[in-house]
Amino acid sequence: KTGVFDGSLILDLENHQFLAPVLAQLVACRRTSEPLFDLLPGQLSWSLESFGSRLGLKPPPLPYQLKHSGPSIDFADQSRDLTSIKRPGRWRSDSSLRRYEKGAQV
Repeated sequence: KTGVFDGSLILDLENHQFLAPVLAQLVACRRTSEPLFDLLPGQLSWSLESFGSRLGLKPPPLPYQLKHSGPSIDFADQSRDLTSIKRPGRWRSDSSLRRYEKGAQV
């Protein structure tokens, strides 16, 4: 939407540390020309629905909830400031972020 793109993922919080070795293994097992994740939007939706069903989540999670839950958790537990929350979500304004941030619902 904003014409700005940054495909990086910041793993600086303690509860993210388990991801570093997992992602390193994924990187090591692929060709450098291949994307790290090769999922189409429909495949992501199907995977979330499948996992949600196995976990007994009703309704199952939807892809957009991934974009909403991270900022909400970061805001609710005060692990990031608003500028740091906006960057990975590619929000340019505070008002855009506030539409997605639902810390009270976490």
